[in-house]
Amino acid sequence: MKIKILADTSYRVSSAISQHFSAESTVNIPREAAEKLIAQGVAEAVEKPSEQGA
Repeated sequence: MKIKILADTSYRVSSAISQHFSAESTVNIPREAAEKLIAQGVAEAVEKPSEQGA
């Protein structure tokens, strides 16, 4: 899922792996991670869910 990062943030993938995202960047990450960042208010969706897989 493509999202735009609104604020510097990190996302813990596992106990040993963490990803850092810089504000104003646009990234394509798995839907589960994207939804969590959007729910935290640090990201917004760039594409509508219906556009995925097109």
